[in-house]
Amino acid sequence: MGRLAIIGFVAFAAAAHAGGYDDFSAGIDANNRGAAGVAAMHFTRAITAGDLPASYLPAAYVGRARAALRQEQCAEAVRDLDAAIVRKHDFADAYSLRAEAHVCLGQDGAAFADADAAVRLRPAAGYLFTRSRLNWNRGAFAEAHADAETAATRDPGNAYFRLWSAVTATALARPKSIDGAGTATIGDWPGPLLDLFGGRIAPEAVWQAAANDKGRACEAAFYIGAWNQAQGRPQLAKNLYARAAANCPRNYVAFDAARRALKRLE
Repeated sequence: MGRLAIIGFVAFAAAAHAGGYDDFSAGIDANNRGAAGVAAMHFTRAITAGDLPASYLPAAYVGRARAALRQEQCAEAVRDLDAAIVRKHDFADAYSLRAEAHVCLGQDGAAFADADAAVRLRPAAGYLFTRSRLNWNRGAFAEAHADAETAATRDPGNAYFRLWSAVTATALARPKSIDGAGTATIGDWPGPLLDLFGGRIAPEAVWQAAANDKGRACEAAFYIGAWNQAQGRPQLAKNLYARAAANCPRNYVAFDAARRALKRLE
């Protein structure tokens, strides 16, 4: 092979490698922007290109699974997460995300096993939050609250972890007031929910803050429902849980939580 041929071959190989990695990077960026379809396309290209380093493949499968879940393609997400775990047995993020995919498929036992595996591999706040929710789903309220408290302690800046700690406390008939200062993670939201559980505002103020926003209204229905249940108003709580279950996107925590809470009140 002549010098020019060798140079051409090296340039081609470098371009091919860059192509797989570029698609991998583009997939991550698309997921971060919430563009699930675009993310899935890029991760598929990265996986099938044949030039992505083996060490990147597990993350590529997880990225495509995350995009699939956002599109409610739950079985596809499980298949990709299986592929990620086969390639990296200690991938805690893959186990935790597969738990979410199993929840989406109604496979509670498999979901809890994966959530528990993720915590055992790495007891990070997000993994504890997932296991807490699954314990709450199955009525293991003490375990749910213990995980929620730990998650909130480890990541006090995450308002949703603190809200969930309050919800699990009410399930144990131990309502708690939470300080909302400095914990809102999406602009001013979910600050009003923290203020509700902290006793600083009434539900009407939460509804006002959630007006004209489907996601906020869905979350307001679930959390105000939990607050009313703790106040001894089960019928009002039931109505609000039904509203959340009917209107929340499936990938919202409030969707599955509302369905489970509603079932317990029926």
